[in-house]
Amino acid sequence: MAIRLIAVKCPECGAQLKIESGRKKLFCSYCGTQILVDNDNEYTINENIRHIDEAEIKRAEASVRKTEAERTIQLKKLEIIENKRKSFERTKRFKIILSIVLAIIGSILIAIGTEADSILAGIGMFALLAIAYIWIFSNNKDDTDIDLGYKVRTPELGNYEHMYFTSVEDMFRNAGFSNIKTIPLNDIKFGIINKPGMVESITVNGQVATSGKKVEPDSSVVISYHSR
Repeated sequence: MAIRLIAVKCPECGAQLKIESGRKKLFCSYCGTQILVDNDNEYTINENIRHIDEAEIKRAEASVRKTEAERTIQLKKLEIIENKRKSFERTKRFKIILSIVLAIIGSILIAIGTEADSILAGIGMFALLAIAYIWIFSNNKDDTDIDLGYKVRTPELGNYEHMYFTSVEDMFRNAGFSNIKTIPLNDIKFGIINKPGMVESITVNGQVATSGKKVEPDSSVVISYHSR
């Protein structure tokens, strides 16, 4: 059986809500006001429970999101370390094989060149010097000294002005950002043009956020949103 929804206008902030037919109360998803529905479909504010503790709920949700984001960041770091360690091992094996080949060729050329041709001996010496270059002057950092260079990308923002600020916050956390701050602007008087909770601006390290930009995971993200 299909559920019939009826339109409800929050008497506190004016937001348009949906409620199942027959329900007697609901909380506004924008301002947290508890709304009572009487038999005449009149909607009034429950003065005994005017607002749910949004601050406490937001703190709890932020704590969970932060924990998940930190875990995601740690897993990505471990993945990067493992990939670079494997790359280091492959490079090391290649250097060993190349050094053995050059040593054999160089020794043969020197042995032949000293008896017949000084040019061959010179080439042989060059091959042996190449071995020294491979191990002394090339980059052979130990895998314990790997520079992570770990960065994250800003999510695809699109028309973020039409998005609820918690949705945008989740997008940044899921992308690996850990330093996110939300700021209510307290700029709404009538709720006609801008709805409570809608995003006004997003900055990353003080600059207007752009989609796909690579930055450090602890970069400062500030999300400002319309509110009463």
